[in-house]
Amino acid sequence: MSLNNKENYYITTPIYYINDKPHIGHFYCTAAADILARYHRIIGDDVYFVTGTDENSQKTVEAAEKIDKSVKEFTDEMAANWENTWKKLNISFDKFIRTTSQEHKDSVKKLLQKCYDNGDIYKKEYEGLYCVGCEKFLTQSELTEDGKCPVHKTKPQKVKEENYFFRLSKYEKQLLELFENKDFALPEERKNEMLGFIKQGLKDISISRATVKWGIPLPIDETQVVYVWFDALINYITALGYYNDSEMMEKFWPNAIHLVGKDIFRFHTIMWPAMLLSAGLTPPKQVFGHGFFTINGEKISKSLKNVINPIELSNRYGIDAIRYFIMREIPFGKDSDFSVKRLEERYKGDLADVLGNLLNRALNMVDKYNNSIIPEPIHELHNHKEEYKKLERDAIDLLTKIDNRYKNFEFSQLLIELWDYIKSINKFIEDIKPWELNKKKLEDELNTVLFDILQALKIIALYIYPFMPQISQKIYNQLGLDADIEKENYKEAVKWFSLEPGKKVGKKDILFPQLEEVKDTMEETKKDENIVTIDEFKKFDLRVAEVLEAERIEKSEKLLKLKINIGDEERTLVAGLAKYYKPEEMIGKKIIVIKNLKPAKLFGVESKGMLLAASNENGELALLTPEKDISPGAKIS
Repeated sequence: MSLNNKENYYITTPIYYINDKPHIGHFYCTAAADILARYHRIIGDDVYFVTGTDENSQKTVEAAEKIDKSVKEFTDEMAANWENTWKKLNISFDKFIRTTSQEHKDSVKKLLQKCYDNGDIYKKEYEGLYCVGCEKFLTQSELTEDGKCPVHKTKPQKVKEENYFFRLSKYEKQLLELFENKDFALPEERKNEMLGFIKQGLKDISISRATVKWGIPLPIDETQVVYVWFDALINYITALGYYNDSEMMEKFWPNAIHLVGKDIFRFHTIMWPAMLLSAGLTPPKQVFGHGFFTINGEKISKSLKNVINPIELSNRYGIDAIRYFIMREIPFGKDSDFSVKRLEERYKGDLADVLGNLLNRALNMVDKYNNSIIPEPIHELHNHKEEYKKLERDAIDLLTKIDNRYKNFEFSQLLIELWDYIKSINKFIEDIKPWELNKKKLEDELNTVLFDILQALKIIALYIYPFMPQISQKIYNQLGLDADIEKENYKEAVKWFSLEPGKKVGKKDILFPQLEEVKDTMEETKKDENIVTIDEFKKFDLRVAEVLEAERIEKSEKLLKLKINIGDEERTLVAGLAKYYKPEEMIGKKIIVIKNLKPAKLFGVESKGMLLAASNENGELALLTPEKDISPGAKIS
C-alpha cells in the first residue's frame, strides 16, 4: 500500500449464505470492503473487489423447500436479491460470485484434485454433531449446557457416515510459520486465539457429505458432494479465473485481502491456507476478522428476530450516513450494540451540524462576499499567516496518517481525525471572522481566507470519499467542481492551491436534511408498502378445492404432490406438507387455494396454484379449510 507507487489490490468479503436476505451485519463487512476498494482506486491502485453468495449448503435446500420452490429457482431469486441489494446500497464490486456457477464448480474440482494427487485426501468413517446453521461439526465442549449450538440455539444433528477427509494436521508447522508474519491474521487478539488453537494440535477434517445431494460432486467420488466450507472458500480464486489459469491469478492473488466475520476467522486462517498449500498455491496476504453489531447483546440473526434491514435504514437516513455511522461507531474488529438513538445523534451532530453546516456556511460567505466566485488567494499572505498555514499543514499531514489508518483497518480512528480537521475549519472561521475582514474592506485577506476554507473543503471531500462517495461528490459539485471525484488525480487534487480561482461555486443543496422530514418520508413509504387496496386484493382468485390424490415427491422430505378439484377443472399442486400430513390424510380434505398464481416447477413437477395454511413459532402447521361443507370451486370473497 503506497501513495507513491501503483499496486495491485484484491479485496473480498465473505460470500454470504443465500438462505436469508442481507441485514446490517452483512452491510457492515461489505461497506468496509467497499471503503478499502474506493480508497485504493482513488490513490491509483489497480483494484479488484469481489463479493457474492454461498449457495451449496443444506440450509439452502431447507429454505427452498419451506417455500415450495426448487433449489435452482430459489438460489437464482436470492442471488439476484443480494446482488441488487448491494447495487442499491452503492457497493462498487467488480465481480459478484455464485458458488453454483460452472466456473466455480470447475475451480473446486481442480483444487480438490490437486489436494488428492498430493496425498492429502482420504476416506474414513466419521461420527459427530453437525449444526446445519453453522454448516460445521461442533465438539461437545463448544455446546451450551443444554447441548445446543451457542449461536443458533438449536441442538446439532448426530451424523454418522463414511466421508473423505483432508489432512489438515499435515500443515500444522507451515501454519505456525505463516502466523509468524505479524500482518497475516488481524486483529492481534484473534490471531492469538488461532495460534492457541493450532498449538493444541490440528485434526484432519471431513470435506464431503454422503447424505446431502445438493452441492458439487467430488471428482474422485461423485456419490458424495463437497463439504460446503471446502467449496465456499475456493470462491476467492474462482473469481480470479483459477479454473482456466487466468492471468488475473498471477496479478491479484499475491495481494489478496479477506474481510470476514470473527465467527468464520478460523476457516479463513487455518483451513483455507492449508488447502492452498496442499494445492501448490500461496495463502492470502491478509485476513481480518471484524466484530459484530449486536442488538440487546445478541448477534443479529433471523432466528432471533432482531434483523435490521440496511435498505430501510438508508431510505430514512441516506446510504452515506449509515456508512459513516457503522464505521465511526465501532473500532473495526470490536463488538458494539447497534443503537438507532446513537445513529440519530451522529446524524444530527457529526454530519448535519459539523460537516453540513460548514459547507453551507462557506458557500453563503462566498455568495455574499464574492458573488459566488472562488476568489484569487494571495499566496504570500497565506504563507506568512500562521493560522492560514496551519490549515494547509494539517490537511497535508493527514495524507500519511490516512494511508496508515487504512493499512491497519482503523476506520473509526480515521474518521475521528477527519472530523477533528473539519471542526478545526469551523474554528478557523470563528477565529478569523471573515465578516470583520469584509467590514474593514481587507479584500486581499478576505479572498485568501475564503479560498482557504473552500480549498480545505475540497480536500475533505477527497478524504471522506471512500466512506461517503455520494456526499463527497455533492460537496465537489457545490464547490463548482464538475469532475467525477473517483477519477481525480488524487496526489494533485489534495495539494493546496489545487482549487481553481475564478470559477463559480455550484448550487447549494442541503447535505443532511432535518431528521423529522426524513422520518415523515420513511413513514409514508412504510404505509404504502404495508397497505393493500381492495383492487389489489381482488386480483387474488381464492377458491375452495378438494384433494383427490396425494403422494410424496421423490428426493424431497417436505413436498407432497396433490391432485385437486377446483370445480371447473382438476389440476396438480405442490405443497410443503410432508412433515405435517401423511398423503392418505390429505385425500378428501377441502382446502383453500389461490387459483390464479403463476405456475412454478418444483422437483420437476408443475404446480398450478398455492394452498393456504397457518404456522406458529413452534413450527406447527394447520391447513385453512371452510367451516361448512361447500362445493369445490366456490369463490372466497
